[in-house]
Amino acid sequence: MSSYVYTTIHDPAAGSFGGTNAWGINNNGQIVGYSQTNPDFANGFLYSGGTYTTLTYPAPNNFETFAFGINDAGQIVGWSDTIHGFLYNGGSFTTLDHRSGTFSTTPIGINNSGQIV
Repeated sequence: MSSYVYTTIHDPAAGSFGGTNAWGINNNGQIVGYSQTNPDFANGFLYSGGTYTTLTYPAPNNFETFAFGINDAGQIVGWSDTIHGFLYNGGSFTTLDHRSGTFSTTPIGINNSGQIV
């Protein structure tokens, strides 16, 4: 029979208000997700080696950033309420928008080859 360890994850930025939602994990144990910090604001996060890093998409009027997927290289994909998708890599955000100009682009996963869905 397999044995498992259950670990509660709570982003300190959420304080006592909101929940912490884990959406993706890679083979290195790094976890991405978002935490609700008040009714109108959410931070994306990377949890790695016991440390939280807040991810906030750099755009005017951005109140919510959601991190959904991470690959083994640490590349993170997600969405912000500015309706843009993003790739976070090496400390920098790259905007991901569908070339057809659709209303919103929401990347939710990235594989180890860097292919994004």
